[in-house]
Amino acid sequence: MLVCPRCGAPLPAGAAHESVTCAFCGTTSALAELTQQAGRSDFVCPRCATNLFAGKADDIEMLGCGTRGGIWLDNDAAQRVTQHFSERVIQLANAATQSAQRRPDVRAVAKCGACRTEMKRRTFGEISIDYCEAHGTWFDAGELAAMLEPMRPVPQYPQPVYQDTPSSGLDIGDAIALGAFEFLVDILTD
Repeated sequence: MLVCPRCGAPLPAGAAHESVTCAFCGTTSALAELTQQAGRSDFVCPRCATNLFAGKADDIEMLGCGTRGGIWLDNDAAQRVTQHFSERVIQLANAATQSAQRRPDVRAVAKCGACRTEMKRRTFGEISIDYCEAHGTWFDAGELAAMLEPMRPVPQYPQPVYQDTPSSGLDIGDAIALGAFEFLVDILTD
């Protein structure tokens, strides 16, 4: 079975004939790019019970539903994505959401992709995720990226370095403080 060169998801059997679009991340690939082999996932979508596609981002294995756009993470992967921010995980989750063919009824009970038992639900703000304590967590379309976005590191900008002003012998901080003091003195003495 051939796989997507971007995310590693299995591609349909017809992929070996021309170009094909990945059901997991939406990437369109030409025949020349399709060289790897992939195994099949035994996990099924907790919403529609179709087999999930495997993808990988920053060594995190993600199983996604090409129909509903959701993402399955086993317990280890779920723990890793919540401990270390990964732009690539968010990109792959967003790509799966964008390539979804249908939106699920998120109010309906989800069944574990491994054992098919009813999953528990936990709410974080406006997002409710479904989880199986034994096997993993299901993120409906858009939920994984929404959960991880607040973890995005704030860009750090270098602090400007001010040089001493040669004419006054004061650094810029002293000059600002002196100017503010002189301004206040002027207001109070008028």
